[in-house]
Amino acid sequence: FSYDTYTKEYTAEAIAPKSTTHNNMAYKNKPQEKPYNLKFHRIDVELIGSNQNPEIVAEGKSHDYLNFYTIGTTGDEATEVYSYDRITYLEIYPGIDLEFVAQSKGEKAVKYNFIVHPGADIGLIKLKYHGAVSTELIAGRISIALKFDQLEECIPESYVIETGEKTLVYYEKTGENEYGFVTKETHTNSTLVIDPYSMRIWGTYYGEMNEDFGYTGGIDSIGNIYMGGYT
Repeated sequence: FSYDTYTKEYTAEAIAPKSTTHNNMAYKNKPQEKPYNLKFHRIDVELIGSNQNPEIVAEGKSHDYLNFYTIGTTGDEATEVYSYDRITYLEIYPGIDLEFVAQSKGEKAVKYNFIVHPGADIGLIKLKYHGAVSTELIAGRISIALKFDQLEECIPESYVIETGEKTLVYYEKTGENEYGFVTKETHTNSTLVIDPYSMRIWGTYYGEMNEDFGYTGGIDSIGNIYMGGYT
């Protein structure tokens, strides 16, 4: 699977505000955004040694669908492509499933989990990051350097399905740009969920591709940053 990240590169000075009949003063007086180009950087995550032909289970089928066509060619269209709430790759490693889950709330639209069934070895899971400027393990997180920013992979929560009990799972570096999981606990008779979480440093926390404006800001005595504006 892949992470497709982007950032804005502004190309000129701010454009003068346009006149408007909008009644809201904040809207009327807001500056117009500068022209910009979008810069992209994609990271591909390979599952080393994984099952190349797993059974795929799709759940929560959407009511609508998309059609894709390639202009100027024939036979390449993909029609009636549905979306799903959950896609599970069964036995991606022996005794381990990989699921992608759509989320209606939170910062991420999609999350992924490894489902480790009783007796399976989490040491089989190996993630190799292709396309990064560099990667390193810092304070238990995989730090991924992009051309214009930084991405981090962390594990906020891993737990046992049968009891809901939280368990500690850590990353370990197993090769160049390659990482796996380790835990000191044994789960021979229970099912473990490993719930990695990726986040874009700083850029994760505000804004989108539309307008964002910050009008005021400050830093408190312990270094927290406060901003006022709208998005």
